[in-house]
Amino acid sequence: MEVSDLSDARDRMNNADPARSLLVGRDHSEDGLSFGEIPLHQEICDELESLVLDALSNSIDSIQEGTRALEHYDIANLNRGDPPVQFMPLDEFPYSESVSTLIDRSSFQETTYDEPRPDIQAIRLEDGNGNLLIGFREYTNRQVVSPSNKLRVFLAGQEYSRFEREVVTLPSKIDAMYLDGHIIVFNQKQFEDGFNYVDHFFDQSEDILDEIEAGPLNVTNMDDFRGWISNDRRKARKICQLSEFGIIDELDMSTATDIIDVHSLGLDITNGTGGSEISVPNGNKAWDMIKLLNNDHLVSPVNSEEFQATGGKRRPPE
Repeated sequence: MEVSDLSDARDRMNNADPARSLLVGRDHSEDGLSFGEIPLHQEICDELESLVLDALSNSIDSIQEGTRALEHYDIANLNRGDPPVQFMPLDEFPYSESVSTLIDRSSFQETTYDEPRPDIQAIRLEDGNGNLLIGFREYTNRQVVSPSNKLRVFLAGQEYSRFEREVVTLPSKIDAMYLDGHIIVFNQKQFEDGFNYVDHFFDQSEDILDEIEAGPLNVTNMDDFRGWISNDRRKARKICQLSEFGIIDELDMSTATDIIDVHSLGLDITNGTGGSEISVPNGNKAWDMIKLLNNDHLVSPVNSEEFQATGGKRRPPE
């Protein structure tokens, strides 16, 4: 994916008179997201179209000006100080089936913002020649002002009267977009929250925890460690990064013991019947176990000083 691909998609839609629709998706667990269409006045559709195209244009400008990079999607990018615009092929997206529904269908049953509230909002633009742009925005309860929340009034003639209708604020930003077989991510946290990405983290972390248990390290309270991961989305996210950057198969007990000692990690080392064993004392110290497994340590080539490199950006191989 190059910035020229983004520009081409924008120009195609700018030169068309696309059909516009606002859809909201509700999560039905195993069945994925179910989308329905919000009936809107034409003027509102015009504004939503501009919202999507402006978001794409702004991202193109930021990439061309060098203020943001264009990179393949990586869950480790969430806390970067220089967040890139990210992309991934649709078939790499865990919730691709939900997006495919929006691609393959052009008509949807009407729905509202009533309870149960949506999880995500999608603005769908189609030019009639098979070209699509779909902008995604996380839904939050702040978008709805209910008359039961506070006493709200409006000016009617010479006095204020109680306003007793629910008011919905439509999306004013775009978190991510579908175009040309790819998901483009502008705001990673909101994108992940909108699609309930945390479920994917928990599922994937279970597989990686299985690898750790079958690996060369002897962790005596593995069940406790699993529990601390399964109850914390931040830990689950970090565990998922082990599949790309970790050293699960390479880290033996001897090396692990040296790292724990040198970097004062809060992990207990004991001698059992089968040799050295690691114990994770509590949920907070589970972070130290994750740091150990994620290779979050380095030695300065200048003065041999040792550092913890949590959150460090790894250089790609030459």
